[in-house]
Amino acid sequence: SVYKTAKEQGIHSLEVLITREDDFNNRLNNRASFKGCTALHYAVLADDYRTVKELLDGGANPLQRNEMGHTPLDYAREGEVMKLLRTSEAKYQEKQRKREAEERRRFPLEQRLKEHIIGQESAIATVGAGDPHQAHPGLMP
Repeated sequence: SVYKTAKEQGIHSLEVLITREDDFNNRLNNRASFKGCTALHYAVLADDYRTVKELLDGGANPLQRNEMGHTPLDYAREGEVMKLLRTSEAKYQEKQRKREAEERRRFPLEQRLKEHIIGQESAIATVGAGDPHQAHPGLMP
């Protein structure tokens, strides 16, 4: 808290507030838009390690971009939150790869295409078979 920090540092609580505000604002562009920011973006901006960890443990996507194209890591300052985000990004990407592989295994491309493209069964079967020469006869060696 502000008062605890002020007491520990031996300074006035207003000085703590001003320092925090200056530090927070220096990490932001004055023309920044916060559209599309998630709770994780805001927790990172506040440099709140416990909240960031809780959100990540709950499945928050550390790779989610806001409308400006920034991930939460783009707002992190050096320290524990940044380390946590970097580790979480790698773990999240690995989980995502596993989910996608499982999805492809359970729901093959051919089946997904048939659901969205009507009347193209033979073309879908050719693509699903994975033979590029059959799909494109001009590619014969």
